[in-house]
Amino acid sequence: MLNEEAVRTLGFSSPKEIIGKKITIGFNDISGPVIGVVRNFHTQSLQHGLEPVVLLPFNYFFETGIKINSANAAATIKNIEEAWLQQFPEYLFQYSFLDDYVGRLYREAERLFGLFEIFAGIAIFIGCLGLYGLASFMAQQKTKEIAIRKTLGASVTHIVALFSRDFVLLVVVAFVLAVPVAWYAMNLWLEDFAFKVEITWIVFAIGILSTLAITFITVGYRSLRAAIANPVDALKSE
Repeated sequence: MLNEEAVRTLGFSSPKEIIGKKITIGFNDISGPVIGVVRNFHTQSLQHGLEPVVLLPFNYFFETGIKINSANAAATIKNIEEAWLQQFPEYLFQYSFLDDYVGRLYREAERLFGLFEIFAGIAIFIGCLGLYGLASFMAQQKTKEIAIRKTLGASVTHIVALFSRDFVLLVVVAFVLAVPVAWYAMNLWLEDFAFKVEITWIVFAIGILSTLAITFITVGYRSLRAAIANPVDALKSE
């Protein structure tokens, strides 16, 4: 049996054309007719393209794939081991799980993703501290201005919006500058994969919305404290 990629590699335009044809493979020059074609499946990680695959029986077997119920995996494996030792007592019984094998293929990518998460969290935390510190400094500088606005009838919502406007503008400018760098870096990383997703505008839309939300939460908390403060305390020295 062949997969679709093997059919294409051998020069056939469709699976029907190769059914019944006799082929020879280089492994011990085994020959036989093609009795079926299966869909392409990955034998390596997504960093590699699809490869031709030939499925055929041998006169000897050294591996087998068994689907088991994971709810009672330990007892099932023990039964399999006993059956193996009854048939092949001179050979060592070894086993592995398919999900572990697939996980090893992407272990490096998972490790890199974990580092991204850690450093992104640290960057967000430091950024929030910086925003809060800058907001506190500006609130201290504009204490009397905020008090006068409240005395003249400005609402808390108006003061918070006025206070946050400059921060939002800075965040938007920083985001616009960061988007090309992020897009280039991510595409450069995805070049290592034969099968990959496309980076669309939705990713950056979610990014700017998340960034603005964090900015509003950080700056809004400090500006709200300044907006609800008693204006008498700020103006009593004047």
